[in-house]
Amino acid sequence: MFGGIAADVFNRGQAEILDEPMADSRYDERLHVFTGIRPESMMIVPMKDSDSSHKTIGVIMVFNKLRGAKFIADDQS
Repeated sequence: MFGGIAADVFNRGQAEILDEPMADSRYDERLHVFTGIRPESMMIVPMKDSDSSHKTIGVIMVFNKLRGAKFIADDQS
């Protein structure tokens, strides 16, 4: 549905944390219009197939960690 950051994470198969996602050139303005959420921070994690190929089959996007905290690498696991 959307390109931008999610598509990039999907294609690369690597998680990403952004502290200012709206400043990222890949950010798609339709995202916050569609969700009603203005992301202050964002974590995008690829979902991998459980078979031996570990092919990326989707992404999970999480917005705005509680209490203004920043996402860290440990949040990805």
